[in-house]
Amino acid sequence: MMARQSDFHVKLFVLGREPATWPAYDIPADLTFLHYSRSRTDVGGALRCARDLRNALREFEPDIVHAHLWAAALFSALAFPEARAKHITHVRDCRAWLASTQWQCALGRQAARILMDRVQSRFIAVSEAAKDYTAHHLGIPRQRFEVIYNGIDGAAFRPTFRSGLPRSRIVIGTAGRLSHDKGHDYLLQSAAQLRDRGVDCEIRFAGSATDACRRMYVAMANDLGVADRVVFLGQVQDMSEFYGDLDIFAFPSLTEGLGVAVLEAMAMELPVVAAAVGGVPEIVSNREDGVLVPPADPTAMTAAIMELIDDPALRVELARRGRQKVLSSFTLQSTADRVAAMYTRLVQRSAHA
Repeated sequence: MMARQSDFHVKLFVLGREPATWPAYDIPADLTFLHYSRSRTDVGGALRCARDLRNALREFEPDIVHAHLWAAALFSALAFPEARAKHITHVRDCRAWLASTQWQCALGRQAARILMDRVQSRFIAVSEAAKDYTAHHLGIPRQRFEVIYNGIDGAAFRPTFRSGLPRSRIVIGTAGRLSHDKGHDYLLQSAAQLRDRGVDCEIRFAGSATDACRRMYVAMANDLGVADRVVFLGQVQDMSEFYGDLDIFAFPSLTEGLGVAVLEAMAMELPVVAAAVGGVPEIVSNREDGVLVPPADPTAMTAAIMELIDDPALRVELARRGRQKVLSSFTLQSTADRVAAMYTRLVQRSAHA
């Protein structure tokens, strides 16, 4: 089954406020902003958001309510109309609160279980790792989960000619918000080790950051003596251009549902070195289409990068196989088709109930 836009009437509800600048995406759906501040202390705003969403769902009368990420899952479960609609929760990551022993997190898990049971939510997990993690920590039967891998647009992320190659300075990049759980601390340490081994390289970080976090990582780069080798680009609008000017993609994340940035880099035919966490080993087969290293291990990351620098044939072969894997198994169309098939099964099951 190939998912077609004409098969579905989609209405998209966004919990927050409309942004001042809107990305140039063609969104084939009616779009409604619910204007929730997303502050945990804004109880009144949360109740208004749930009320408005409930009223909108009653008017729309959907067959499927598909909640993307946990905040949307909880709000939509609270607002769920008394109707035949089916509820889906999309799990994209392995959030720390699901495993935390703090009482606030335990209370949040209990509330999530109650709400998910109330609406008999089915779950889409972006990887087997995300499924196992969520099912275990939330206490939800694995039978209620279906794994549907994220996909990317292979036409938007494709190999480009890198002007200026060969060049003396190796350009290594990573993508993800600037934070400790993305493992950026360890990539900075790896940059220092590469310098000590005489490698002339530049590390580029693409991803948003708070001012405090950015200052912390700038200070860390200075302390390690690699400030002249590190570039913090902030949020990058054209990621294909970012990937297109790299020689190697490094992904040192400490926790990951799947790792879309890894898929994008592989589609761009970049050699990938990634930490073997979460769903990443479900994307990268070690030494077949990339290199996997232990998480939080800058020495292992450095050794893998050095091997790719020293072995151009290996670099090219891993990159070639990586793109082939993405085009065969991780396309946007295949993801859409599998989600559409799940919608159809749930609606048909409801009609025959």
